[in-house]
Amino acid sequence: MASTIITVTAMSVFLSVIPIWQKPLMQNDLFVSSVLGGALAGVGIGMVLHYNSTMGGMDIISLFLMKKNLPDRYFYPAVFIYEDGQEIAVDFPDLGVATSGTSEDDALLSARELLGCVMCGLEEDGEPIPAPSALSDIHPKDNERVVLVDAYMPSVRLASVNRSVNRTVTLPAWLNAAALERNVNFSQVLQDALKHQLHLA
Repeated sequence: MASTIITVTAMSVFLSVIPIWQKPLMQNDLFVSSVLGGALAGVGIGMVLHYNSTMGGMDIISLFLMKKNLPDRYFYPAVFIYEDGQEIAVDFPDLGVATSGTSEDDALLSARELLGCVMCGLEEDGEPIPAPSALSDIHPKDNERVVLVDAYMPSVRLASVNRSVNRTVTLPAWLNAAALERNVNFSQVLQDALKHQLHLA
């Protein structure tokens, strides 16, 4: 908490003290400007996270989750089931969930994604984490193969904290046309309006 307060205070002070150039340094080369800006921002964010701090946003929650002595990876056996003319089914016997894929690569990616989502849900709900079975304890049939699937959790937890949801809104046709003509970012406008309405801005 102390490091977050220091980071937010320092960032506010520096942003108010450091002058902002009115003209871009590389106004004729947008690509180089984007790469340079992204690199500088990445270095700054990396330094903040390296010292277990945050910038006062939703990353506070992600840092909290990462500090709960949770493992970075989970490994669970999955049974790949092959049937002629069908997708490859993938079953996690320890978790009671299943998925499928059109190929072995697709099935493995789907299995990793499913495993990450399931484990993240168990963590967030405070549910006990089932112990994975040993590969030698699973006896597949002739059309089945046992594969040890892993899920890298830091990225899954961060995505869960920062996830967005889709909302369908109804607008008068004239208002929609006027907004499109002015290249209005509908998502950003809706976020700003909700924050203002909820007194979060």
